[in-house]
Amino acid sequence: RGSDGLGITVSYWTDEASAKAWRDHPEHMAVRDAGRDLWYSDYSLHVAEVTRSYDWEKP
Repeated sequence: RGSDGLGITVSYWTDEASAKAWRDHPEHMAVRDAGRDLWYSDYSLHVAEVTRSYDWEKP
């Protein structure tokens, strides 16, 4: 997170069913609710599909 508190979290899932299973997992639901109560006044969640990905390493 930056000094302004803004940041990004990226999460990758094998498929939509796996992402939904995590969303609905009781332990995750409890932690998510605690985060909403304690730390967040708002957030945005965006679901997207990666169709292409690249890596590069300096030789």
